[in-house]
Amino acid sequence: MLKVFNKLIDKNPNIDYCIGTTINEYDIKRAHPTALYFVSGKDTYDKLMSMDKLECNILIGKMMKSDPSLYPKIEERLLYFMNTFCESNNVDERNFISSTRDSILMVNKKPIRTEFENGLVRFRNKEGEYTTYIRIGHYEVLFDSMSGNLRIKGIDDAYLVGNPVFVKLFKQMLMILELSKTTPMPECLRKISQIRDKYMNSKDPRMYASLMRGNRYEYVVDGEKMESEVYLDEKPGVELIRYSNFIEFILPLIRIYFRPH
Repeated sequence: MLKVFNKLIDKNPNIDYCIGTTINEYDIKRAHPTALYFVSGKDTYDKLMSMDKLECNILIGKMMKSDPSLYPKIEERLLYFMNTFCESNNVDERNFISSTRDSILMVNKKPIRTEFENGLVRFRNKEGEYTTYIRIGHYEVLFDSMSGNLRIKGIDDAYLVGNPVFVKLFKQMLMILELSKTTPMPECLRKISQIRDKYMNSKDPRMYASLMRGNRYEYVVDGEKMESEVYLDEKPGVELIRYSNFIEFILPLIRIYFRPH
């Protein structure tokens, strides 16, 4: 069945992960100014397009504040763009993973037509292709095993760059998950066990800086849980919590391994 957008922010309840396949994300270039071309006219569009992104967003925010009817009109136009894209490229429910207000994440679908309305509406590929998608809570993991590129939607890229020790291990676990399609189970289990041991026995405290908490360290200090942006030496009464990244990121992947994919 063809994917039809009735709301902009959506997700496919039948897809929690896609392992070892082709995943793309396409977004609408300058989505809100483009929508306003059809709502407020060419002069408004030209003015917005002449601004940098931050200035443009500020002005659009002021416009919506002064005219509460404007956002529903923008949303209606964005819905039209998204549905036109899906119809033109035969995107069905099996291809749809999730969407934001101006983008769509797809599996096993490479769109042919990406420009509409005489080129005014342009869908563009966002950061290439990926080979694995995993939904962990409200986070979305995108990984390309060919390039090693990793995105976690919901976590700033700066935090991934700032925690290379854990991110390296996480990528290794993602690779094991992809290779599990063709690798005998005993070999995969051995590698998973090695991942667990590397995590638990790491001498680098950055392994335990929580990605979900902006790389903050978690401690129990005199029986009370606290967070710190810097590593604190452990001593009596000060204990570093080491399990967060494992439970939040590695364990969901291990669970997927034992499910069909």
